[in-house]
Amino acid sequence: MPTESSLTRDEKASLAIQRFIFHIIVKGQDEPQYLDEVRLDTNERGFFRDRIVDATEGTQFVFVPDSDGTSPIVAHLARQIVEEGADFVELSKAIAREFLRWHKGNTSDGVFLISIVSVMRNGAVCQLLSLVKVDHTRVLQFETEGTTAFLKELANTFVEDKAAIQKMALVDPSQTYAWDVLGSERGTAEDMAEYFKKFLGVAPRENERVLTKRAVSTVRVWFRTLPQAEIPEGENVTSYKGRAVSYMETHDRFDTDAFVDTVVLDAVDPERKAAMVSSLRERLAQAGIAGQSFTPVPDALRIVKRSKAKTSRNVRIMWEGDPSDRGITIPTVPDAQGRYCIEVISDHRPILE
Repeated sequence: MPTESSLTRDEKASLAIQRFIFHIIVKGQDEPQYLDEVRLDTNERGFFRDRIVDATEGTQFVFVPDSDGTSPIVAHLARQIVEEGADFVELSKAIAREFLRWHKGNTSDGVFLISIVSVMRNGAVCQLLSLVKVDHTRVLQFETEGTTAFLKELANTFVEDKAAIQKMALVDPSQTYAWDVLGSERGTAEDMAEYFKKFLGVAPRENERVLTKRAVSTVRVWFRTLPQAEIPEGENVTSYKGRAVSYMETHDRFDTDAFVDTVVLDAVDPERKAAMVSSLRERLAQAGIAGQSFTPVPDALRIVKRSKAKTSRNVRIMWEGDPSDRGITIPTVPDAQGRYCIEVISDHRPILE
């Protein structure tokens, strides 16, 4: 069954480049300058692998069929390359040509990289298609002989300079994941959505209300998995969730790092904080939130339903919203003795006032 998540930590660690090529984009030209081969040394391969890993936390998109029901061009080409084993080099040229078709006059000189990458998922190899637009700066040096490119040794400034990466997309043609494309963009989220809509033929997989609610609920679910000994003194599920809600109310764009830094506070133990930050990021990745870029919708968090329950002995319980958010567990079936055991968590404080 497809999973909603971006790639897990283990999947990212296993990512390897299987095939790699790029074609040269020159502003004002109608066609890319096509190559038939690109040779990478170990350092260069490592740099591009790391940039592809960066794309694994992008915003999630799905392909949108044309009005006649046919798949977008890039979706069709990706399936041919990854699943059907078609001619990688020739189809990579078709993808680069499609990119330039949508960006004549509004793209800078650079290269368009196409790669087949593999990740290990549940013990099996999963292949994805990576697309990266890199601006051509003085630190990206290459020479060509005919239709073969030779990259010179890259300066450290290039290896460290992510700003040269303009757009990135990771395509899953095999429907292993619930998303078809993970995309990221140097610029605004609106620019990214428009770019991917035109070139790749996709739309965001989920709306912003859903993402807002899931980000906050993921914090609650994550907190419930923490051992009591790892929770800073004075903290509880309400304080963590409260900071998550506050972030959504005070930020125009969702950023994973900023969100996690807002939620996880610990001025006493830096190592404990680092472990909690890593743990929450992984949980957000599993929930398909990490790396997403969206406008928070605070109203999505303010829909509060008041509920109540009464036992056969006239003990009444009332709460607002999700009972689990309030530390209440109410079973729907009795135990072996025919009893309904209601659990109320009150963070070590008396429940009677």
